[in-house]
Amino acid sequence: MFLIKPVKGAPGDGNLALTRSMRDSLSAKDIAISDDPRQATYVLEGAVRVDPPFAGRQKTRIIWMVTTIEGDQIGSAVQENAVRQGSLDGQWGQVAAIVSEAAVEGIQKLFPTAISRSTTNRSATIAR
Repeated sequence: MFLIKPVKGAPGDGNLALTRSMRDSLSAKDIAISDDPRQATYVLEGAVRVDPPFAGRQKTRIIWMVTTIEGDQIGSAVQENAVRQGSLDGQWGQVAAIVSEAAVEGIQKLFPTAISRSTTNRSATIAR
């Protein structure tokens, strides 16, 4: 179960849009989310860096860091792209959804076994 911390460093409405989209993307993959740190097993944090413009483009880097609730690092998914200068300064809209969906694929690769709710529920049933 994941605790999702608010994304930091994004221009425009990117922090809020990416945080919301990540919640939606994880839920769509049937990965459990909790707002209660006492229930979470993992923490997901997103950090965005947008470089100053060069030749009408801006290099954008998003790092999604996964740690245990105790703070031990599991790994990260890194996304980089050069975008049109200023294109992320307002509403991220569909860009946030696309970024989050791609990030979830990378996050899932950090785990040798499935992290979906259905797998967790099945394991609990078998263990009883």
